[in-house]
Amino acid sequence: MKTWKIHQRMVALAAASLVVLTASQAGAYDGNYKRSQCDTYSFHGLDERYVFGGDIGWIDNDVWDASSTGGIDCSDYVPRCMALPSLVGEHTHTGHPYSTGPMYNGIANTVRLTSTTLNVWSFFVWHDFSTGDGHCGLIRTWDSSSIYTREARGSAYGVVSVTRSKQSVADMGGRYYGRTGWGAEASSVIVDNTSAGFSVAGTWATGSSSTDKYGTDYRYHSTAPTSEPATWSASITGGTHSVYAWWPEGSNRSTTTPYLVTHGSTTTTVNVNQTINGGQWNLLGTWTDFVAGVNVVKQSCWTGTGAIVVADAVKWQ
Repeated sequence: MKTWKIHQRMVALAAASLVVLTASQAGAYDGNYKRSQCDTYSFHGLDERYVFGGDIGWIDNDVWDASSTGGIDCSDYVPRCMALPSLVGEHTHTGHPYSTGPMYNGIANTVRLTSTTLNVWSFFVWHDFSTGDGHCGLIRTWDSSSIYTREARGSAYGVVSVTRSKQSVADMGGRYYGRTGWGAEASSVIVDNTSAGFSVAGTWATGSSSTDKYGTDYRYHSTAPTSEPATWSASITGGTHSVYAWWPEGSNRSTTTPYLVTHGSTTTTVNVNQTINGGQWNLLGTWTDFVAGVNVVKQSCWTGTGAIVVADAVKWQ
């Protein structure tokens, strides 16, 4: 039973954690930190439990990770994900600090934003100065009425995906902020399902309810023995590129969704499980023989029956 295992482990680590708590490990600002690093860090521990009392570490599948892997106090989640100066040093609190007051008034290396000027991995924060309570979260994507976040929500939940209306953030006196700058990513080309380089054959429906989508919506098709692919096209340089796909996961998705990547004179089929790993860039493969010019990735619906395949975004990097 997971709870019993956690209890046993906590007893065993109690003495060690007292030593760790004496040292502050507040993070320093990293001007070269990339959005992709923020994405990777924030995704770690998603829907898993963690301990804020002593900040011991993530609990993934009944296993305690090393403290350096994760484990964060709620109020420290956003600045650590964005490599901003830490509000609360890791391993420095014996209880739940949950102090969002400093963030509400702005912290170093951030700029104030509005609900209409958000960017990838902006964040929201609100703070009740009468009680000391508050909340903050990273904004993964958004639309005209909602923000879709990753937030630290307590030891029973860990980091979770949350849908919040922009109006509710405004009603709480919330504010939006973002980093003043990010490190340079490797050159990449992204084609979303709403981009000019995307097309479909046959009948593909449009969906927007999944919160882990890329952009505002996505396309989907029931699996069937028919040649009606979705196609992403992009003009890239020749040589070596890694190709990634983004999809919103769901229990009704195909576990063998076929992506057909054309590189040089070869087309490689990569089957992926779209019931998992949604809301992130998933590597389809790296190839050395891309030809300069327009290259394509296709997604087929011709696979096992009784499911759907989802076409969202593709990236060449």
